[in-house]
Amino acid sequence: MSRQSTLGSSRFIPRNFLLEERPSDPRTARYLEAASQHIDGTAPVETLDQITAFHNEYVVNFLQQGTRADFFSQEADECPETFRDHAVEPGSGFSNHSIELGTVELQDPIAWQSTEPLERVRALISSVANGRRSGLVAKNVQKDLDYLLQSWQQTAHNGPMRAFLWEDLEPVLTRLDGGWPDEVRDRLGMVDLDPTLLYPGAGIDICVFRYSIKRVPKEDSGNRLALRPTVFDDRLAENFCTSQPALGFGHSVDLTKSEKLVREVVHPAIKLRADELWAAGTVRAQPDADLTEARTYHLLKLSQFCDANFQAAFEATDEDLFR
Repeated sequence: MSRQSTLGSSRFIPRNFLLEERPSDPRTARYLEAASQHIDGTAPVETLDQITAFHNEYVVNFLQQGTRADFFSQEADECPETFRDHAVEPGSGFSNHSIELGTVELQDPIAWQSTEPLERVRALISSVANGRRSGLVAKNVQKDLDYLLQSWQQTAHNGPMRAFLWEDLEPVLTRLDGGWPDEVRDRLGMVDLDPTLLYPGAGIDICVFRYSIKRVPKEDSGNRLALRPTVFDDRLAENFCTSQPALGFGHSVDLTKSEKLVREVVHPAIKLRADELWAAGTVRAQPDADLTEARTYHLLKLSQFCDANFQAAFEATDEDLFR
């Protein structure tokens, strides 16, 4: 099925499963056993539809059972399976506590949870973001935004939060040149943020948070639970590509074909704060949606970091991209 060109870029989804080099663990075993009972399609499109339906159910039942909490426990009933003891690979996580992370959020969901007019919420977010970088944030304004963020996060699910390593996008997010929201969207492979489809003529308002990895909960070894994203940790996506497990982090599929990869991780959901808001802006340009070309460039860049075995694996799964 992964070689069916009729599936278009959807053929990349089964390829990501094939590239996972996970050891035998309870999570993977249960997932595969349950999947085998739900997937019996014979035609490629039918089979992919069944895989997607099963996986979406898995995400809801095992990754998004609760809301963002003030405290995290690997033993809690609502802990996403990604971070349970039996699912975390030995040696995973980050021991370097000086790392900074970043994450992108949409502004509209923050506004929807408040009773304030949308334009006022956007103005508040922009005011705090601009003030943080200049060091001039009015306490009452920051307090108002913290209240809005808390209201939003009380209902936001606690599924694995995706973050990027700040230093990889620091040049873009320090300069904040015109069009920086489009560049951030493209560098992170967020192809779904297409204003021509979602909000024609209006754009998509985003905000970027910057925070220390110390905000990420620890596992028993003392490492921070910032892990390599796997195909099991979120909804299936054509713009995702599995990275070699040994690296300890993943890489976003860059839509701009930049020479530098952006490293990314998933970690337990945390409640973001107003003093962590770094920038706010509007995505206005249509993304380059040629995911076949983007994945080809991505794998070529990934070959610089992975070992011969992983390179041989993606040369087999994605051989059509290198002909």
